Amino acid sequence: MVDVCLILEGTYPYVSGGVSTWIHQLVTEMKDLRFSILYISPFPNPRREYKYPIPPNIVDIQDLYLHEYDHSGARSSGKRRRAALGEIKVIHEDMIRGRWEALAKLLPIFRDADHPVTTADIFQSEESWDVLVSFYERYGEGVSFLDFFWTWRSIYLPLFKVLTVAVPKARLYHTVSTGYAGLVASIAKLTHNRKMLLTEHGIYTHERLLEISQADWIYSPQQERFRIQKELSFFKRFWFGLFQALGGITYKHADGILTLYEGNKTKEILAGAAPEKISIIPNGIDLELYRNIKVKPRS
Repeated sequence: MVDVCLILEGTYPYVSGGVSTWIHQLVTEMKDLRFSILYISPFPNPRREYKYPIPPNIVDIQDLYLHEYDHSGARSSGKRRRAALGEIKVIHEDMIRGRWEALAKLLPIFRDADHPVTTADIFQSEESWDVLVSFYERYGEGVSFLDFFWTWRSIYLPLFKVLTVAVPKARLYHTVSTGYAGLVASIAKLTHNRKMLLTEHGIYTHERLLEISQADWIYSPQQERFRIQKELSFFKRFWFGLFQALGGITYKHADGILTLYEGNKTKEILAGAAPEKISIIPNGIDLELYRNIKVKPRS
């Protein structure tokens, strides 16, 4: 068991930048702690390379590929599958209403060592089709069922991967974003009964909103593509709703939340974070770099 498992999405050690540099400094300076990394990315990339020298106290790096699926699993028995899908439907409704504590009820269904729910149960069974149709009838807002179906699969297949991932054991789980990394950290906290820390430099949900609002990979009906939209289209709201939910789950389960300034704290509280969990640690300044600068007198 390591001291800290860092759960990272699209950052260190394969992507350089401000957050990655901060992570590298954090690990390098804490020589007395042993770290592991669970790195989340969309697909395997055999050509990727480390952007930083890996310190010796990082003892393990594991990957979670969101879009690498195993469809070979058989379906569960009819009775067990119907019971599981019935529970999932009820829990899903709770989470749509913002009851993020329902995650604890969801995990045993997906992580049962003897009878786990399989990909085939969720995406290739009659019961799952009935659940999908019922959600379309309630929330589809008249959009094409075919488009709803493929958007549903695009959103929920990665979630299935996350819900079934084997999280390394650690004394503390630390994520530097909400999103998929925050969900994995929440699962780790509940599965291993350990503390979980969230550090947010930028607010992940707001960054995804900007990305989704400009995305051309999210389907929009043809007539909507040629006029200015005052609000997000149905499918863009569908995607943004996912990231709002992942943010709410992360804030709910984090034992502590660190951020850079008061504006971030306000955004986190508005998104559901408990104010008493949040601490502000501004970026440090190396005073020696500026100590000898002479102030130019104003004319």
